[in-house]
Amino acid sequence: SEVCFTVKQGDISKDIIVNISSSGQAIAGIDYTDPTRSYIINTDNQNYCVDFDPIDDDLLEYNEIVSLLLTTDDPLVDIDIDEVDILIIDNDNAVFRFIEKQFSENMENDSVCVEM
Repeated sequence: SEVCFTVKQGDISKDIIVNISSSGQAIAGIDYTDPTRSYIINTDNQNYCVDFDPIDDDLLEYNEIVSLLLTTDDPLVDIDIDEVDILIIDNDNAVFRFIEKQFSENMENDSVCVEM
């Protein structure tokens, strides 16, 4: 998946650094691939797409949200999106295993034996 952004306004004749930070319930490197943290925007490259891929695991979890925030130190730069929320849908299933048990009873002394 990709999150794409464009510089709408600002002087792009010089390099502009756009920083990406993330927050939310999902954890970078565990629930999704950690995107590059800084991108350089200039006249050669006004648009940028950030790779964002969920990491599939076997953990039974709730759906999680991660927010990506795009910022720059240049107050004259306007980015078309500054924040995007991404929903990561958990597709895992619970796995239950039943282990064989032994059960016996002794009627003579009123005892029950259960082995697990």
